[in-house]
Amino acid sequence: MKKILYSVACLLSAFVAADAQVVKTVNLEVAKHLKDVISSDEALTYDSIAVLSGTINDDDIRFLANCCENGRLSGIDLSSVEISGHRIPSRAFCPSKINSAGTKNSSDGSLSKLHYLRLPLNLRKICESAFLSTGLRQIEIPRTVDKIESNAFGKCNELTEVAVRIPDARYVDAHYAFDKNVKTAQLVVPTGSGNSFKYAQGWGDFGKISEREDLYTIRQINLDGSGLAAQLGSSLLTTDSLVVSGNLVAEDFATMVKSTGDGRLTGIDLTACIVENNAIPDKAFYVPVGSDIEGLRKRKKLLYVTLPKGINSIGEGAFSGNGKLRCINIPSSVTNIGEDAYYGCTYAAGSVTVPEGVSRLAASTFENCSSLTEVRLPSTLSTMDTRSLRLQPNYLAGGWHVNFKINRMAPPKSLNDESDNAFGFDPIDLGDNLRYCTLYVPVGAKPAYEADEMWSCFGKIIETPDLTGSTSGIAAPNVEKTAHKDARIYTLDGRYVGTDMTRLGKGVYVVN
Repeated sequence: MKKILYSVACLLSAFVAADAQVVKTVNLEVAKHLKDVISSDEALTYDSIAVLSGTINDDDIRFLANCCENGRLSGIDLSSVEISGHRIPSRAFCPSKINSAGTKNSSDGSLSKLHYLRLPLNLRKICESAFLSTGLRQIEIPRTVDKIESNAFGKCNELTEVAVRIPDARYVDAHYAFDKNVKTAQLVVPTGSGNSFKYAQGWGDFGKISEREDLYTIRQINLDGSGLAAQLGSSLLTTDSLVVSGNLVAEDFATMVKSTGDGRLTGIDLTACIVENNAIPDKAFYVPVGSDIEGLRKRKKLLYVTLPKGINSIGEGAFSGNGKLRCINIPSSVTNIGEDAYYGCTYAAGSVTVPEGVSRLAASTFENCSSLTEVRLPSTLSTMDTRSLRLQPNYLAGGWHVNFKINRMAPPKSLNDESDNAFGFDPIDLGDNLRYCTLYVPVGAKPAYEADEMWSCFGKIIETPDLTGSTSGIAAPNVEKTAHKDARIYTLDGRYVGTDMTRLGKGVYVVN
């Protein structure tokens, strides 16, 4: 609540006019939108609107844009809410009559009076021309934004300051987001990142680039006997990124959860840590809150976690519900992954590799990890519990589009429960969902997978020598071609894998 009041206070302080400002604060409940709590006529009389809770969508953005264009609205605070689709839509606040004759700058009574805006907390993208030709004066780009499209802030002639909470320009694609009008504006970036933005396309045209410490704070902590909470002290809720070394105990994980849920913490590096029992505890990064909107908001802040080297176990529900986690990196030393470990990590994109040594995927291990595009499974995996790989990708694409690479000759056994297998479907529906997926297996393993009721549902099954069907300690393959054109290459267990060593993965081979 203190943060909400502070946010509203900041918005009010932005107004410099002597006349009294009419401010409206709104709490949006589930399934309610701005038009349900503010009448269209009433909305045109407000100078500022602060939405304190809930989720907004494109209809709400259009509602606010109309208030800017046809009413008095010049200040908007969305910093305490989430936005559907995680983006500000294309031309969201761009005046509808931008090309009409007589259009004036906002200082003279423009068609869009928007001056100040605080963006949603889960925002990832600002779409093309979102604020084109508005009277925007100040804007802060949240840590979560990774793309700002062309002309998003084009022709914002009154823009004086853009503050960025992103520690490095490489983390955000902002090519052509701003035009030459920013020659008179100031870009404010986190301390130490000035050069990163100065020489990055999309940011270098600002007339001045200055640094500010409070925009992004990195703390390096060495746990030498005192707890993490004691060492962080008053910076517990103002730390954005945390690098920790030393001995971690359960209480330290609770401290990190509090710093994430109630504070600003989005990135954690535990590479140099030693953890009790070499295990990430159950629900280590799970924010223990209810299903209310504020609770769900707290659970969706963590972006990056690098786990300690040498751990052998990731506990049940360790990352469950961390919907904004960008990637899943599992140390190669891990041999046990608990149930629900990464359940609901919907933002985690790219590839995930289950290390050699893991023999069982527990129930719902990666359920609802809908942004993954590749899953690599080890030769040691013999059992997969129900829904362990129920990724739930975007069904608008007509089915899953995910590559699975399994380094195993015999298909792992799926433990079904109420007709749900490891992929979360009965055999009838499974074929429809996997028809666009490709399964890669070791050379010689394809017949076994084609004969399996579950694995045969893949649209394609391809044998590849990149998968050997066994673990290997070889650092790199020998890439020399065989001396004789008829020479044949086999694995140590007698499987034929071709004649060209350059196509083979890591391992030991026999040339005959």
